[in-house]
Amino acid sequence: MAKKKIGLLGIILLAVSAVGLILTVVGVAVPWFTLDLGPLGTDTYGLFGKGLGGLGKLADFPVSPAQAFALIALILGAGCCGLVALEVFGVFGLGNSLVWFIVRIALVVLTAVSAILAMILGLVFADKAGLAGNAGAYLTLIGGLLASVPLVLSRK
Repeated sequence: MAKKKIGLLGIILLAVSAVGLILTVVGVAVPWFTLDLGPLGTDTYGLFGKGLGGLGKLADFPVSPAQAFALIALILGAGCCGLVALEVFGVFGLGNSLVWFIVRIALVVLTAVSAILAMILGLVFADKAGLAGNAGAYLTLIGGLLASVPLVLSRK
């Protein structure tokens, strides 16, 4: 079996996708919400932090849709990053057929929509609960986009 040569474009696409996946993981892990406590300072809450359930009941808007879409964006972003890596290293090629191109576009669109919905629903929850948005929502959005877009560009 001949050894596949990895080109500069492949390395760049893989690096961008890996950075996007890392940003998505960090975005899900870091605080999404900030509560201003006045003279006592601020309190931050992660997307899966304790205390959000009580705030959600006060806000009349659940945080669970934002949690679900953030996890979907993370899983799809990881899948896209994995497919980019497999193509770059020549383990598995999706080819140039129209069907695979549509599958690639669908994965990118689903990842992007999930990341966008996670951010929007998270910020709506924050607004209704009297919280301020924090970096987690934005990192999840940026990471989901960066992890998925190289999949379309990595075609052979």
